[in-house]
Amino acid sequence: MFSREVVEAMSRLNEQPVIFALSNPTEHHECLPEQAYEWSKGKAIYAGGVQFPPVHLGGQTFLPSQANNLPRRRHGHLRHERKARDR
Repeated sequence: MFSREVVEAMSRLNEQPVIFALSNPTEHHECLPEQAYEWSKGKAIYAGGVQFPPVHLGGQTFLPSQANNLPRRRHGHLRHERKARDR
């Protein structure tokens, strides 16, 4: 489970913690994108088992990824998301 304590610890130890909350349906997710971005202060790279809408936090827009299908394609998307955020 990605609790607040876990995400905050991951954020202290990693520049961009990766959170794969892949349970379906949504009510079974280990952590929602809003929580991941808030608890990591916007540092997290998030992927869920379903597609979530963009998250607006602190004047930034975060685009959660969906990662339950086509893992290679998702990995490429996550790399692209990271590069876009680094600009």
